Amino acid sequence: MINRVIIFSDAKTPLKGFEPISKSSKWEISALPCSALRKEMRNPDENSLYVLDYASVPDSDKAKDLKYILKKDDFLRAVADRKKEINDPAELLMNFCDYFGSGLLKEGIKPARISKFEDWLYSENPGSSETASGPLPEGCPETPQADS
Repeated sequence: MINRVIIFSDAKTPLKGFEPISKSSKWEISALPCSALRKEMRNPDENSLYVLDYASVPDSDKAKDLKYILKKDDFLRAVADRKKEINDPAELLMNFCDYFGSGLLKEGIKPARISKFEDWLYSENPGSSETASGPLPEGCPETPQADS
């Protein structure tokens, strides 16, 4: 069960948008510089959600860091997109990576939101790191269906 959030951010206020989590006594939250992303993800903690603050990643590293976090599918991860820079948020969800858009960040990410995503991912295989293919949790953007 997730009870820790680690945000990779070079922003001056990296925890902005995560206030509800930081106020919860059941959750731990911390921020690390974007440069720590690869080192921290070598030995991920299964009780942590790893969040990449996309807006704070240097432009020269954005594509590389996003690709890296998407391929690391053995733990929970998410991308915070404060500036609406990601053109296809559904691609993240198709790679079982959560997406926190600017509107959700303005409202504040609540612990229940993260728990719902975790439940959705593991709903078919409790206790497993394999992902589910069930419906998206409440609050996740829908993937548009192609016209037949």
